[in-house]
Amino acid sequence: MYDCSPFHFRECYIDYWLWATVPGLFLLVGVVGNTLNIIILSRNRIRKFSTSVYLMFLAVSDMLFMFSSCLIETVYETTGKRLEDTSNFMCKTSHWIAHTSAGFSVWLLVLLTIERVLLTKWPYVAKARLSSRNALKASLVTAVMCALFPVHYFFGFEIRLVINHLNQTRYTCQPLTGAYRLFDQYPWKVMVLVVLNIIPMCVITAGNLTILATIVKQKRQLRRVAPNTAMGTSVAQKRQKSSTRMLFILSSFFMVTTLPFTFFRVYKELYPAIGAREYARQRLTETITALLLYCNFTFNFFMYFVSGTLFKQEWRCFTANAYVRLRKAFCGSEPPGNRVSVIEPSRQTLNGQTQAQNGTIRSF
Repeated sequence: MYDCSPFHFRECYIDYWLWATVPGLFLLVGVVGNTLNIIILSRNRIRKFSTSVYLMFLAVSDMLFMFSSCLIETVYETTGKRLEDTSNFMCKTSHWIAHTSAGFSVWLLVLLTIERVLLTKWPYVAKARLSSRNALKASLVTAVMCALFPVHYFFGFEIRLVINHLNQTRYTCQPLTGAYRLFDQYPWKVMVLVVLNIIPMCVITAGNLTILATIVKQKRQLRRVAPNTAMGTSVAQKRQKSSTRMLFILSSFFMVTTLPFTFFRVYKELYPAIGAREYARQRLTETITALLLYCNFTFNFFMYFVSGTLFKQEWRCFTANAYVRLRKAFCGSEPPGNRVSVIEPSRQTLNGQTQAQNGTIRSF
């Protein structure tokens, strides 16, 4: 447990109780939500689309980050024990998994943004190339690159016996040499800031602006060429753009939850706390921004459900089928009047790959 003595500042107790309550809820919601994401996105009608591949990988990486970062930080903040100090394996892998999974989640959003830009600007060329197989290849290559980025944790850190100022000995995860210690203190933080924050945010922002500009331009061209059909087409386009809407929501949520933590980490390095009261306030601010950051890896299920038309349909089919199976398991057979019939369109649409059936157009 974090010791608030000798000053007993209010900020210290608020900081402790935030760590003692909020992360547990995040872990529960994150595990359940991301598990449901994987189940829904792996269903037959939706898993064939490239966006589903990216979102399934995103759910896995989000769960890994919650366990490797949120859980470990919560244990330390509430008990004072560092799990990375328990063994060489934890020392070398805990931070590596956290940085790999966080970076992979961020760069998956970049891949989604690039895909959406291509589908918006060059739809006919992009449809032929943006398949689920190519999405799988791109995701695996990105995962390997993200895993290699923090690989120095494997050979630069190990458990060592240290003596504190009270002449007490304990084992702790430490850099092997002074060079690694200097690298971890400044250059590595700058690299993380640039590679996992600044560059992805710039690409995502530029991509979303490009998509918006392209959509506006296409609407203006449609009004000039076919003003009588512009109204009908705009209604159909609203149905076709749930993937774009989902991307905008995910990107906006990523920015809102990530930027405060990123900016505060830079501020803390430039202006370190002076005095006990300021240090307590700085810790509380860091806790709030960290918990806000964890929201980005926790609530994606609700983002998909709100913005994804096909995802919502698959969720309803999944819950209906689960209800039927549970009823059969407990009641033996399903009464004819309570049978759930699910009409599955023969052709669906995702990522701009729109196909019509009976005059209706559906999208992710």
